[in-house]
Amino acid sequence: MLLYVLIALALPLRHADLFIVLMSWVFVVTRLVHAGVFVTSNDLGRRSMAWIASALVLLVMWLYFALKMLLLI
Repeated sequence: MLLYVLIALALPLRHADLFIVLMSWVFVVTRLVHAGVFVTSNDLGRRSMAWIASALVLLVMWLYFALKMLLLI
């Protein structure tokens, strides 16, 4: 949900640059890894690492967007 909100804000404000696009794809890949682990082995350690990685990617994206908005770059 937070990814959709970020993209919905970044696109009309013209702050969706290459970094946002690449990090969005990294986020999607980490979520696919999370789903793949859940469906196959459901190893909690591997699944939680994938979830934490996706959460960190999303946090970095939000921080980058906030800095761009605050600094008006």
